[in-house]
Amino acid sequence: MAHATSEPPTAAGPLKLHGLSVEGVNQCVHCGLCLAYCPTFSELGTEMDSPRGRIFLIKSLAEGRVALTDSVAEHLSLCLDCRACETVCPAGVPYGRLIEAAKAEIERERPGSLARRAFRWLNFGLLLGHPRALRMAAAGLRLYQATGLQTLVRKSGLVRLLPGTLGRGRRCCRRCRPPPTAGRFRQ
Repeated sequence: MAHATSEPPTAAGPLKLHGLSVEGVNQCVHCGLCLAYCPTFSELGTEMDSPRGRIFLIKSLAEGRVALTDSVAEHLSLCLDCRACETVCPAGVPYGRLIEAAKAEIERERPGSLARRAFRWLNFGLLLGHPRALRMAAAGLRLYQATGLQTLVRKSGLVRLLPGTLGRGRRCCRRCRPPPTAGRFRQ
């Protein structure tokens, strides 16, 4: 799990990460109502992968009690940011703002390899910012699937050479097939 830093906790004042306020961490009353609504907690079952656990990590990071270790970054990064927990929270914890500040801090402290930064720029800087480029990329992916090149690449093992989570994410990218009733209505 997280390891304590040798630095003393920060002086009294607003808690911040990446220049963003994380004062909302103090609103959490640790009631646990969020647990049943968190998909990562439901799947993994560990406290640090729950909103309550992540709030504790965010507060500890902001106060300087823990360092941004691999373990801390992984627990925070696993959050889908779906905000299901935020809607059921009786204390009104602004969880979305908190996790966004934490993820911004992770990006600032750990920008990743050149390949990761290039991949993020391509997706978030280029494709999502330009609808025409996104349509062209989608057409290229459909062609990649339709020509059988996808099957060839998977069977050759080239996908495993992709960096980090790209190679591991290949199981999520199964060939999309239309449902049997696509284009027709049942009567």
